[in-house]
Parts: sequence; structure tokens; C-alpha cells
Amino acid sequence: MANVTRSPLMEGILKSLLEKANITTVLVDSAGYRAFVGSEPNARCQSVAGGYGIKLDHRSRLLVGEDFELFDRILVADCYLEEQILRAFEGKMKSAQVQLLSRYYPESDPRYGKDIHMPQEDESGYQSLYTCIEELCQRFIAREYT
Repeated sequence: MANVTRSPLMEGILKSLLEKANITTVLVDSAGYRAFVGSEPNARCQSVAGGYGIKLDHRSRLLVGEDFELFDRILVADCYLEEQILRAFEGKMKSAQVQLLSRYYPESDPRYGKDIHMPQEDESGYQSLYTCIEELCQRFIAREYT
């Protein structure tokens, strides 16, 4: 919710994958329902992403009503955020859909529709988070843009 871990990592991975797929028409940004506005991404996220050649140059910001006009989709990492965003922005969502990223797993996968949890405070936790988000971003691109 502070917009310094999952969301900026999702942004960096998604931008990288879209670039590799030569998809240039998609605007990607990261925002939080709550945020430490102006903060850099978590140092461990930056380290893990950097190991894959991804620079997280994001500064945290709050999700605002205009985002629902600018973006087609608002991807979220957990059910609580999805619920809070839907409630807070009810009536302000023009065309944007709020979607739980884990709904890009196949419905038969036990992870479908589940939270993407914050990592344990060690390198392996952040590596696992990276791997999870990368897989889901690949599935998102495959389903929505190919």
C-alpha cells in the first residue's frame, strides 16, 4: 500500500516485457491506494530487478481519479486493495477496470485470484516476488496484447 514494493516492481517488469515484445502503445505507471509519496522503490526490489537489467526509476504516488480516465486497467496485487479501490473510487471509474493481477493465472491454478503477498525480508523473498510478478505480467501481455 505504500507504493514502494509490489507495484513499482510490477511497473518495471511490465515495461521491460512490453519493450521486448515491441509493444509501444501501452502506458504503464505505478500508484498506491496509500503511498509514501515521492519515495523510491524498496532497495531489495531495486536490487532484484537490477539483476535482470531492470531499473526501477519510479517515485511513489497516490492513485487518483484521473488514473481511471488515463488507464484502461488498474492492476492490483491483493484482494484488500481491489476492494478498497473499488469502494473509494465508486462512480469515478470511467473506462478503467480494476483487476487482481493473479487472475491472469489459469482458473485451475490454486494461485488464481489470490493475493500476491509482500515478501519476507530476505533476498529469496524478493526473488520469489519478482518471479511471480514476471510470470503474471507475461500472462497479462499474452492474453491482452497478442
